[in-house]
Amino acid sequence: QPQLNREVWPAKYAIFAILVALSVFLDNGPWFTNVFLWVARLGAAVFLLLQQVILIDIAYDWNEDWIDRADQQDRHSYGSGSSWLHAI
Repeated sequence: QPQLNREVWPAKYAIFAILVALSVFLDNGPWFTNVFLWVARLGAAVFLLLQQVILIDIAYDWNEDWIDRADQQDRHSYGSGSSWLHAI
């Protein structure tokens, strides 16, 4: 059971606040100008590509679900036992 993950939220918030406060004092040296710039660019490009793939996958799954539901509804509503068919 991951009890440590569920029970120590105040400690997690405190550690996060300390790390945010310490990030103010980081030196803006050559490490953060060229290296971090290219790492951030590459990470952003990968993130955008993954988001597009996920969005397209969700759209296709949603479309298949709607088509299946429409086909089931057509079978139930317009089948041979419908009242409008008996009226003809």
